[in-house]
Amino acid sequence: MLHASTSKDDGQISKAKRSKTEDNCPCSGKCLTSRCVCVKAKRDCGSTCKCKSKCKNVFGHLEYFFGADTTCDINPCFEQWLMKNAKNGVETIDRNALRDQITSSANFADSALAEEWKDDDAEEDDISKTQELFRIVFSRSSDLYYSFCDNELLEDDSYWHCDICKTCNKWRFWHCDKCNKCTYGQSLPCERCGRSSAESSDESESPFFPFF
Repeated sequence: MLHASTSKDDGQISKAKRSKTEDNCPCSGKCLTSRCVCVKAKRDCGSTCKCKSKCKNVFGHLEYFFGADTTCDINPCFEQWLMKNAKNGVETIDRNALRDQITSSANFADSALAEEWKDDDAEEDDISKTQELFRIVFSRSSDLYYSFCDNELLEDDSYWHCDICKTCNKWRFWHCDKCNKCTYGQSLPCERCGRSSAESSDESESPFFPFF
């Protein structure tokens, strides 16, 4: 059975911090694509950005999924899906349909979450319950996450999402920065160029590289 838990520091809005040297976006539009420097950096727009009230930067409206003041640091698979599917704003995402996609996934019935949901038919339109589910399966701090790549729940210590290749992999895969592709075998050299995982990890700044 797949088990889910979240760390004790869940519960507060977690956004990428903006340093004084970082550019503020000069956008005159709604900040819906990676042409916005803030969206590209995966952070909320700030008070000194030019977009002001027109802004619909998805990273500034995560409470839509997680509830007011209770959002989470989102995992990279959800991050990728969100940037692709919320190009017209997060409010265009049907949260009930998204919940149903998760609860009908291949191995949801075998997870600990299924016990919480099987008797909740009467509350299926309760958005707070749906947001509770999202906080578990879309958070970096949970040991269980929903993979949009595979359409199933995955254990965080057995799988990881490569932000460069944009795919979920088993932990035995690693990203070769020379080939710019993932390759199999933590202890094996890259099957294309012969580079070792240690050489790539020494130079890579990717936060999603799994170490075991």
